[in-house]
Amino acid sequence: MLTFEFWKSFLRIIQWGGAFLAVPLNTLLIILILFRSPKHLGAYKYLMFYISIFEISYSILDAIVEPNVFSHGPAFIVFRYFKHSYFGRNQGFHLIMMYCGSFGLSIALFGVHFIYRYSAVDGVFRKKYLDGRKMTVLFLMPVVYCVWWAMVVMVMFRSTRETDVLMSDTPNSDQLSPNWPAFLGMSNMWFMISSSLFCVIYFGFK
Repeated sequence: MLTFEFWKSFLRIIQWGGAFLAVPLNTLLIILILFRSPKHLGAYKYLMFYISIFEISYSILDAIVEPNVFSHGPAFIVFRYFKHSYFGRNQGFHLIMMYCGSFGLSIALFGVHFIYRYSAVDGVFRKKYLDGRKMTVLFLMPVVYCVWWAMVVMVMFRSTRETDVLMSDTPNSDQLSPNWPAFLGMSNMWFMISSSLFCVIYFGFK
């Protein structure tokens, strides 16, 4: 039977192993993008560079944060252990904010990728919406989603006495009540996912 300590150690190996592989591989990819990519790629190489930088940052952040995901009934919690960590509870919460913010950035990258690929085959669309500095706006959208989701986590999903009780003991189902800030936070998440998914489907099939 797997023990909790064994599982925690296994996850740590996966997290650090993933970072160990992701950093050099994406660094190699960046070198190839900058020095070996054909000139006709245009701004697409900057998008690939953008994604590679994100992958490196995410891998390092994942290894530092060592996040754990817990689900029970209607509850879904992302947490980290700080008992033997260099970071205290408040610092750990801000690390989780950054980690969750990277989720928003990755979601937006899907939509951005499909929008750009569509503009590559539709010159009219590209000149109208992505010409010149307009391309910068497209590349900034993942950053906006990153900050947006991090702020949602900070304001609406901050740990409270109720979440501490939930983590320490299984709550009585008869005592459950709607958590309206959480509902609002989840509505933000679904909007972010839906908007990116819309871009993927719309520009993928158009």
